[in-house]
Amino acid sequence: VLFYQGDGYESIIDSPCFFRGDFLYIEPICFKIPVKALWGIMTRLIKYPLSSFFGLRNLFRLGLLLFLFLGVLVLDPPTKVNLEKNNLPIFSEDATLGTDRLGRDNISLFIYGMVSTLMLVVPARALTILVSLLLSLLVLFLPKWTEALWSGISSVFLSVPSLLVALICIGMFPDFRFVVILSILLSDWALAFETISAKIRELQKSGYLVSSR
Repeated sequence: VLFYQGDGYESIIDSPCFFRGDFLYIEPICFKIPVKALWGIMTRLIKYPLSSFFGLRNLFRLGLLLFLFLGVLVLDPPTKVNLEKNNLPIFSEDATLGTDRLGRDNISLFIYGMVSTLMLVVPARALTILVSLLLSLLVLFLPKWTEALWSGISSVFLSVPSLLVALICIGMFPDFRFVVILSILLSDWALAFETISAKIRELQKSGYLVSSR
C-alpha cells in the first residue's frame, strides 16, 4: 500500500512501515483505518461541500453545460427569419436578450452556437492530441534523425497561420464533410507534438527514470 508522505498519514498508521523516496510503504498486516484522515476529509466536505469536489472553475463549466443542455431542450433552433421582430432591444417581451437583424433570438443563437462549437471542437481536439501522441511515441522507436525531421516539419507548421491552413484545406477539399476537423488537426498538431515531445524528453532525463534503470 502506498501513501504519499505528508498530511499526517504516517502518524496514524502503525509500523512496520518505511519510507522509500517520497512514498510510505506499509505492510498489509499493519494497515488500519486512517481515522484522522477520514475525519479531516469529512470536516472539509461539511465546511466546503462544493469546492471540495469541483472548485470554482469546474462549477462554472458544469453550470455552463447545464445551461446549454436546458437551452437546447426548451428553445427552438434559430433557423426561422422574422423581419417583423428584427433588432429588438434586450428585455423585450418575446426576446429577453433581444434579436438580431433577421429576427432570431440572441439566446438561441448563443446556445446553439456553443453546442455546435463543442460538438465540432472537442472531437477535433481529441483527434489532434491522439495523432500528436502517436507521432511522439513513434519517434521514440525510430532512428535519431527522424526526431530532427519531425521537429523541423512541426516548426514549419507552427510558422504558418492557422487561418491560412484552414483556407487552404477548404479550398482543396470543398466537398469533404469533415474539412473543418481536418483544418483544426493540421493547424494544432504541431503545437501538441512539440509539447508532448518536450515532456517525453523531460521524463527521459528525470532522476526517477535514471534511478529505476
